[in-house]
Amino acid sequence: MMHAPAEHSDVEPAADTDKGLSSTGATPATALPAAADDQPVLAEFEAYHHILQRIRHGELEPGARVRTESIATEIGLSRQPVREAIRRLEAEGYLTSRPNRGAMVSKYTSDELLELFEIRAALESLAARIASARLPPEGLAVLEAMLAAMSNAGNDAGTWLERHTAFHLHLAGLANRPRLVQEVARLHGALEPYMRLWFVHAGPPMDAHDDHEQILMALRSGYPKHAEEVMHDHVLATAPQIIANLPPL
Repeated sequence: MMHAPAEHSDVEPAADTDKGLSSTGATPATALPAAADDQPVLAEFEAYHHILQRIRHGELEPGARVRTESIATEIGLSRQPVREAIRRLEAEGYLTSRPNRGAMVSKYTSDELLELFEIRAALESLAARIASARLPPEGLAVLEAMLAAMSNAGNDAGTWLERHTAFHLHLAGLANRPRLVQEVARLHGALEPYMRLWFVHAGPPMDAHDDHEQILMALRSGYPKHAEEVMHDHVLATAPQIIANLPPL
């Protein structure tokens, strides 16, 4: 995807898994815990979702410290559920713990970002191949509407990124592989802060609509292998532009 002329705060040490997302491909949302009446579990869920959203929305930039006390005060919880939420986010890779410094938002090198894009390309191209072989007409119609909504987001980074993620997750969901969708959602969550920096620095991608329209055309073609190749190339083409806007370590 070619681009036209593309977040610091607090948190502390912490380990478990990612925002549960709907296999329909909607924007990733954390799944409610099974024990909905278990207050400690709900408190951890609330803390987890709060921190994750601040990371994804750029309010906690890569490298920002995450202090237990500050987060607990922000959302009116005790420290224990916040600690558990931080441990979970560390286990999922969103946070990194450093000796004597506590937890901070994970900050990726250019090689690490490229690896994340390579994994995302492999998984999303697999989803495109599977979905293409079983794509119902209504599934394609939903993707077309989602693409139109993304194009209408204009210069609003938050709205554009939300709709971009929703498009990709909905497409992955059409493969009917829930674990695959979950992994794709985690990768989008990890990359979103860097996508946001890219968007803010370079502006909205001028050819985003055409790039995603090519994906839809490949899905319509009825050739799963072609859909796989187009999606793979689409995801990897974004990586160099994101890396070019990588903040200094």
